[in-house]
Amino acid sequence: MASFLPVASATITPAAMRGGMAWSVWVGLLLLLAEDPKGSKGETEEPETDEDYYTSNGYAIALPCGNAEESENVTWRRREDAPLDTAVAGVEVRGGALWFLPADSSHSGIYVCERSDERWDARLHVGSEVCPELNRDVYLMLNHSGHLSCCEQDHIFRYGANLRITWLKDCMPLNRSERILEFPKVSLHDKGNYTCLLHFSLEGHNYTSANTAQVSIDVPKQLSRPQVILPINGTREVELGSRHELRCEVSTGNTETLVFWRMKDSEINNTHFTITEQVLESRVVKTLIISEVRVEHLNIPFRCWATNSLGQDVSQILLHAANQELFNVWMGVGMGVVVAAGVICLLVVLLRRSHCPQQHGSAEGLLLLTQRGPPR
Repeated sequence: MASFLPVASATITPAAMRGGMAWSVWVGLLLLLAEDPKGSKGETEEPETDEDYYTSNGYAIALPCGNAEESENVTWRRREDAPLDTAVAGVEVRGGALWFLPADSSHSGIYVCERSDERWDARLHVGSEVCPELNRDVYLMLNHSGHLSCCEQDHIFRYGANLRITWLKDCMPLNRSERILEFPKVSLHDKGNYTCLLHFSLEGHNYTSANTAQVSIDVPKQLSRPQVILPINGTREVELGSRHELRCEVSTGNTETLVFWRMKDSEINNTHFTITEQVLESRVVKTLIISEVRVEHLNIPFRCWATNSLGQDVSQILLHAANQELFNVWMGVGMGVVVAAGVICLLVVLLRRSHCPQQHGSAEGLLLLTQRGPPR
């Protein structure tokens, strides 16, 4: 007789399938991140260097070893490589600097100079353009004098012979040949990329070195009279007894500007007021804080003044009671009471004066009767 063993059965539900797929996706992402620490971008950051140098194919360039003296013993090598073989044509060490006579695209990379216990890393970029990439930025002030120097290759000036300079502006010939370009009065037209071409000879061979500087023109800020932006001439409702702030915002006109509050035409130095000041790039914000609004503060112009060497500006604001109509009624009632009291007092005085002569005459008659005695 055959016997049957119980068999365990399981049903795979759609929810379980979705959970398994999600788990698989997470495992896959973790594996990818483990292989690529940067994530899916796979980007690598360029190593830091002490200085970057730019040139183009066919130009000579000398990489200095920091501030090393010419007499110091230095060793040059490519990063992660053995010391350079200076016997290779076109690459040599002269005066502590690494010379490329001339440079080509294969020379692009990071070079390490070691001397004593110091190290200097320089990155060389060798492009294919006629004018090399920018080596530096120069800023000149509009309408002022300025200059631009061809001074990036001091080693070439020191060792080269038959030196001659030509200039390019935006890679077009510029009819200038001096080492330092003078700008007697800088204009916007002077903006651009200037390339200094230094022609020289070394040990019977002729070379040209090139470096490019970008000249930018700084335009000085225009000075003007101040302008009160806030408050705008008008009125504001306030609650009697409440704390209130009046904000004065002034555009300074890019020059030193004095900003102050006045109540009517008087300086504000009452203990009920506090003034704070905030100075921004080209604005001043002065806030007048009224600790308790009183009746004497209502319907009085609070004026914000701003003044500088080019002029002044002023704006004012009036404070009204939150329920001005009711306030006016009570003020009217108060004035009516005062007037009525004055009228009553005046009538009392007049009445007393009108009765005083009669009383005086009666007194005199009584006195005469007393002196003469009773009639006979």
